[in-house]
Amino acid sequence: METSISAPTVLTALAATLLFTLTILLLSDLHTQHHLPPGPLPLPFIGNLLLLLNPNRKAHEVFRSLGHTHGPIFTFWHGREPQLVISDPATTASLLEACSAIFSSRPRLVMLSEIYYQGSGLFTQAYGREWTQRRKLMTHALRPALLKGYGERQDAEGSRLVAELAAGVEWKQAFERYAATAWCVRKKAQVQNFLHLAVPGRYWAETFPALIYMPDFLAPWKKAARRMGDDDAALNRRLVEDVRAQGDGAGDSLTKTLLAMDAEKEVSGRAFTQIPGALFSAGLDTTMSALSTFLLALLTHPHILSFARSEIDTVIGRTRAPVLEDEPALPYITALVREVLRWRPVTPFGIPHASTARFEWNGYVIPKGTVVLASHWNISMNAEYYPLPELFEPSRFSQWRASAFQAGV
Repeated sequence: METSISAPTVLTALAATLLFTLTILLLSDLHTQHHLPPGPLPLPFIGNLLLLLNPNRKAHEVFRSLGHTHGPIFTFWHGREPQLVISDPATTASLLEACSAIFSSRPRLVMLSEIYYQGSGLFTQAYGREWTQRRKLMTHALRPALLKGYGERQDAEGSRLVAELAAGVEWKQAFERYAATAWCVRKKAQVQNFLHLAVPGRYWAETFPALIYMPDFLAPWKKAARRMGDDDAALNRRLVEDVRAQGDGAGDSLTKTLLAMDAEKEVSGRAFTQIPGALFSAGLDTTMSALSTFLLALLTHPHILSFARSEIDTVIGRTRAPVLEDEPALPYITALVREVLRWRPVTPFGIPHASTARFEWNGYVIPKGTVVLASHWNISMNAEYYPLPELFEPSRFSQWRASAFQAGV
């Protein structure tokens, strides 16, 4: 005798199975949440993502507010994935520096690492053999003794920048030229693409990675990110080929150093060209941003400009321009630069880290694979370390006092 199962029975069984599965997942999340640092109460399955959807508040502003509420480290749920957000320097040192063996990897970054870089991203690659090889190459190519050789060029470019500004060149144009060669100007579009894709919560694919398998006609965002990544890779490749074609006649540069080391024997193709390409990209927008903040700070704080000018006149005089070797004798200028970088961080968020093992810290249990984000904005605006953080005050980084140069003001 055949036994038939009615449609309502099947639907009831499916509903019960779904409810059971969702309950198990929810209980698992609650168990994990209980052992993590405090944070805003997450909603089931979407976590705290709704907090990032307010068009009137930027993500770093949301994180700063949460840091005020929940302390130096809090948990932000990105869907069902917990992210630890650090808001103070001491916690950053305790986790990311003292325990770097556990927190040196990167999380899965669908938009950047998998689609845009197609696994070749220098700053988005998870810890492993290729990561180790490329880090070794960078450590050698960027060793202090080698970088010191670029000092004369930096001094010359700094003098040229000052001359251009004095001649009336529009400040943005002058900063762009100083921060980049013509090649790097072309690279600027790729830098903006990177920053766009890196904003937390911007793409649902980071919360639901299965969306990566959608066909392109249903996921135009995927096709666009891949095209931007291909453009970036092509530009990196042209950079390397241009330097290679010049041979010994090429000026000293990171790319020339890497080629002289036969670095392509260890990593090749897109992974190799990403090394100089990524480092140049990192220096382009950050330099532009820092210079713009520097100009803004001096124009809105003329008394600080007077103090800085007074120190230079006293130590250097007016017969020559300052050079890098003068830095130890210019404590206020050094403090001024540090305050520029603190007052308006060039990157509100750092690149996220990921734990490679289960880790217990200060009574909390951090599961393997947990994302850890040191919020540059939260750290720089932490009033415990930087009183009145919105105030631009270089002397917080120095023993310098105004009376030292009042005669020159």
